[in-house]
Amino acid sequence: NPSIKTDIRKFDAELANDLVNRYRVYSRLSSFLNEDLAFIGSTSYADEMFDLTEEFESKSEVISTTFYRKEKFGIAIADSYAVNSNKLKWFLAAASKNKWIPDGCINVDYFTAHEFAHGLVHVYDLSRDPILRGYELDTIEKGNIVNELSMNAKMNTKEFVADAWSEYVLSDSPRELAMKVGDRVLNFLQKKVMVL
Repeated sequence: NPSIKTDIRKFDAELANDLVNRYRVYSRLSSFLNEDLAFIGSTSYADEMFDLTEEFESKSEVISTTFYRKEKFGIAIADSYAVNSNKLKWFLAAASKNKWIPDGCINVDYFTAHEFAHGLVHVYDLSRDPILRGYELDTIEKGNIVNELSMNAKMNTKEFVADAWSEYVLSDSPRELAMKVGDRVLNFLQKKVMVL
């Protein structure tokens, strides 16, 4: 899509394909990508695109992130990881052992699914959805969030939704919590519900 600024030429081929394929799937499901996604690229490219006052790339150790500016968002992969999917796979293996990521997400596409999910959270304001919040709070109250989803999901509602969605779309057998959250998010994509 020529309206989206993209710089993935230096990306590892596996990661670049995952990003392009995920974009294609979501652009068929919802028009939000064409309206609200500003760029896809590396974190140094994000520094250029959003004209950050401090260079994010030189100050951060994140692997992937979603940038926001008003209604627009952009998806970025850290430069050093973008060129080498083996580094991403090493991280995923370690994260999986520590239950940092959801079950069934030990593949490079986890990063693209997770960051696109942050875009969904932003565009549809999903962190305010009472049903999704109810799923999160109920799981927290039971003390099961790590076992039912991931350690990362404990951080905040945005991470909860992003990890549940990632398991929903990537796992061969998503668990009950991921199914409930994923079905709810899909309703937003299909414009069956909206947050007031």
